[in-house]
Amino acid sequence: MAGYELLQLIVIGVIAGAFGQGLRTIVGLKKASDEAAAEGTTLRSEGLDVSRLIFSLFIGAIAGGIGILTVTGFQASATVNISAEMFFGVVGIGYAGTDFIEGFVRTQIPKWGGQSFVPTMSPRSLHSTTEFFTTISSTDRIKQSCEKLLKIPENASDCSGFAKAVAQEFAITLTGQANDIVGQLTSANGWTELGSDAQAGQRAAAAAARGEFVIGARMETGNGHVVVVVAGSPLAHGKYPFAYWGKLNDPANAGFNKTVNWAWDQASRDSVTYASRGVV
Repeated sequence: MAGYELLQLIVIGVIAGAFGQGLRTIVGLKKASDEAAAEGTTLRSEGLDVSRLIFSLFIGAIAGGIGILTVTGFQASATVNISAEMFFGVVGIGYAGTDFIEGFVRTQIPKWGGQSFVPTMSPRSLHSTTEFFTTISSTDRIKQSCEKLLKIPENASDCSGFAKAVAQEFAITLTGQANDIVGQLTSANGWTELGSDAQAGQRAAAAAARGEFVIGARMETGNGHVVVVVAGSPLAHGKYPFAYWGKLNDPANAGFNKTVNWAWDQASRDSVTYASRGVV
């Protein structure tokens, strides 16, 4: 096979592979967009990384270039003998074959080069079918998780269920109901205890502003109550921080970024237990 024929063949394969991966990207974006819309958000707010999509197209082009050489077997005049079946076969390689190549890059290149080629992901779970790398601060990440998860009816009507769902996004484990959670907010469990006095809310707000994951909870007869504290100012009455919370059997009155004086009555709101811990 002459050099120019080989070049033509590779170009056809690259185009077909990129086309196949482009189809896959469109399908993936549509699915991710639908999921984001169902949760009341957008792909942009979820941290869509365009460079990630361009990299996927590049990998698809490589897969197509390799695939067409395999399909044609380097035969002379292969460029004029490419059938529709062969072309769309290479498109399929670009669509599906990227999993192998990208997996190879992720697992083998670090071993050869002595350092990781692809940034590692944090242990927080991502709520989209596509992995996106983000650089937003932990304060914003916590608030975004609260906004997203509190829109789920089951969380909006269950304060402890909501708090556990947000904690899970940051690889933090909370168990049981609100009264149980109060007992877990100790230094022995990895938490920084912020107290339960009238000024504890100020310390909780400061911890949230530093990007820490902050819980406020109060043990009560029957059902206690728990909130996720977020960064925000000014504090209500100078001491009540902003938070998100579900409300038992009353999702319409769940707390979306409101100060915690709305989460407890006047007799209870100055004896809430607050604790914080760092997130990755």
